[in-house]
Amino acid sequence: MNINYLEICTQRHHKATLALVEKLVGVPSELVETCPVIAKKGTELHMVMPGITGLTIDYDFVNPYIMNGAFSLELKMKFLNLIETGNKIEAGHRLLGIFSELSNDTKEFLRENLKIIVKNSSTCKEVTKILNQESKIQFNWDLHKLLSNSDMAFERWRYIYESSDDSTWFAGYSEIQKALDLRIADLKSR
Repeated sequence: MNINYLEICTQRHHKATLALVEKLVGVPSELVETCPVIAKKGTELHMVMPGITGLTIDYDFVNPYIMNGAFSLELKMKFLNLIETGNKIEAGHRLLGIFSELSNDTKEFLRENLKIIVKNSSTCKEVTKILNQESKIQFNWDLHKLLSNSDMAFERWRYIYESSDDSTWFAGYSEIQKALDLRIADLKSR
């Protein structure tokens, strides 16, 4: 596996995800502190993105954003593992399965850094409040829970029309990306 090309692919998919966020919410990605949280309860779709007024939501970009975002997280975790261990992960598209293949040190690093990122973000606190109180969705920023609920996002949202009564959500894209980037920088500096 060409590690340099994988790194380029992770950067391209992240950039594409941010472009999809721009299309989805109608504002430049530089103004977005946290990417949208999308929750589906049955046939209802909820999108939470506090901190920006005057959003023009284009729902045509919900599925592409989630599918590309999930794939971007997948590639980033596989790249991280390759840097750390030199081994390729064959876990498919399941985010939780890929996460489980990472070293215990990396998992702990990601958990702790995600906690710090969320703690320092008023937007993350607002997302939690909106989802828990207004949308009645039990939500928190625990890394395992985020990955568990978004575990099959790549497949689930690609074929969303096949299961109209499922409940699912995709959340934490920006925050998980930041934690992954911190771990990658940590490993590269050694």
